[in-house]
Amino acid sequence: MKPPSPEIDPWSFLWFRGDLVLHFICYFGLTLLYFFALYTLTNPMTKSLAYAIVLGTFLETLQLVPLFQRYFDWQDLTANLLGGLVSWLIIKGVFYYSIKE
Repeated sequence: MKPPSPEIDPWSFLWFRGDLVLHFICYFGLTLLYFFALYTLTNPMTKSLAYAIVLGTFLETLQLVPLFQRYFDWQDLTANLLGGLVSWLIIKGVFYYSIKE
């Protein structure tokens, strides 16, 4: 994978950097996928959010290693966490009565 180039102007969506929107969408979807994969188990909501948070934090923290030529960004991590949290809130609202907690 090619490292990001500082010379390229980042695209934006409304007032947000475009990559932050993509981070949000990806972790929103990832949390949904985890929820549907774990639906038959106990605490699927808690587990799906926890897995998404752990994965997002791990991958973003891994970018601190210079070997990968990537850059850690708090805003990316925040977008990951917000995507998972918003997905969790929607799941909680939609599946409130059918979840085994």
